[in-house]
Amino acid sequence: MALVNTNLQLGIHLCQTSNCKTIKFSETTGEYNASSNPGGWGTPNPEVGDVTSTVVAFTLPSGTISTFDSAELGVLNPFAAFPDDTGTLEVSLTMANFGGAATSAFADGVYSITYTVNGELNAGVDTYTATVTQTFFLTCQIRCCIDKMFHLASQADCTDCKPEKLNNALEAESYLKAAEFAAACGKLEMAKKHLAKAQWICNNKNCTNC
Repeated sequence: MALVNTNLQLGIHLCQTSNCKTIKFSETTGEYNASSNPGGWGTPNPEVGDVTSTVVAFTLPSGTISTFDSAELGVLNPFAAFPDDTGTLEVSLTMANFGGAATSAFADGVYSITYTVNGELNAGVDTYTATVTQTFFLTCQIRCCIDKMFHLASQADCTDCKPEKLNNALEAESYLKAAEFAAACGKLEMAKKHLAKAQWICNNKNCTNC
């Protein structure tokens, strides 16, 4: 069999639920359209039915890599139904899928995901591989903490401590925004530094006493 190139352009998406304990993975490749989506699934590109295996690899903020390979027999693979040309299939994951507890929250930070599909074309005469790697910046936990800081500031009774509480919340919010903008621009190391600063403020200046 010969390895051939295709025009298939894979796309993926990741989002997080408000309790920080679930992330949802979906595919955004879509169906082929000559003008609006030339990299989608379908003729002249490969069909979903041509796929022989899928591999989804997560790199967590800790650096730990978890790989889900549909070719591994006897392994429960949450991505077994992929690829998906409809864009409607969504897989929900908890930390239990990564060796932790289902009740644990996902850590804030940069998540790198590599999505790979392998397939056969021309009745198995040729093979192909398509892959995409995208990074996602999750900030659910620090967002919850900052929201609580603003709430505490608004509920403070004493006039002396209320401005300090509000300033701490605003400072943490500023660093979080800076982190999000840096991540959006691909400046991941800068994003990590700003996130760490927001987390430090949340952990060390989030006093509940006047």
